[in-house]
This record gives sequence, structure tokens and C-alpha cells, in this order.
Amino acid sequence: MIIDKLENASEYYSLGKDIERGLKYLQNTDLKSMPCQKHVIDGDVLWANIQQMPTKEPETTPWEIHKTYTDIQYVITGTERMDWANVEYFEGENDYDKQNDYQFGLVKPGGTQGSLIVNEGYFVIFTPFDAHKPALKVDKVQDIKKVIVKVKN
Repeated sequence: MIIDKLENASEYYSLGKDIERGLKYLQNTDLKSMPCQKHVIDGDVLWANIQQMPTKEPETTPWEIHKTYTDIQYVITGTERMDWANVEYFEGENDYDKQNDYQFGLVKPGGTQGSLIVNEGYFVIFTPFDAHKPALKVDKVQDIKKVIVKVKN
């Protein structure tokens, strides 16, 4: 898991050419004016999903994991909390959906985990080694606009 301001994105280009392309997409696109939908960048290798939604209650939101894609989650407007845990502490509540690359579940207590307050202009990279719970309220429910760039591993 990595968190940083978008202006520092070039520091993470060395993580791979598709991570670099995803970060450059965030840096070079007018995301505030983009419609909320899926935007294909390079077939199933690299694409972005722009969403606008109210933040959610942490207690009623499941943890999630992905096995095929790395997420680059960027907050366009608003502030959200994102919870993170090492995937070894994740326990699935349903079968892994290979076609849509997700599984929901819980995180066992006592594991390595934390909460991030992610402000507008910041991105977080979640790899398949990271269980995460995004779009959570900070103090109160608020509308956020964000983009999730999916990078095939």
C-alpha cells in the first residue's frame, strides 16, 4: 500500500510501466470534468472507473481484495477514509469472483492494519497483497468523486 499526493506520482513510476501509465493518466486528465463511468485506457490491461457517491459507514462496509488488478484510487473531490490490512488477515465471506476480480470479507483482529484519511489530490495504491475498505466516512457522510485506475498485474 502506498499513499501520496499526485504531484509526487513520478516517484512511483519504477513500480512498473503500467503503474506509470496509470499515474500519468491521473496527472494528465481533467478528472473533475470527466463523466462517471468506465474509461478504457488500454483494453483490459489498464482502465479507469470514475465514481461519485456518498461515503459509507465503516461498520457496514465489507473488506475487499483483488487478485488480478492493482487499484490506484485517487480522490478527485472530498475526503474519504480508506482502511487497509495485509491480505493474510483477510477472510472471505463469499467465493472469489474471478470475472469481476473481487472478494468481500472480514479482516481478523490483531493483524497489521490501519486507517488512512485521504484528501482531495491524494492517491492510494492497493496491490493484491492489500485488503482494503474504501469510500468510508471521516466525521460525517459526504459526497466524494474519485477514480479507480485498474492495472492488470
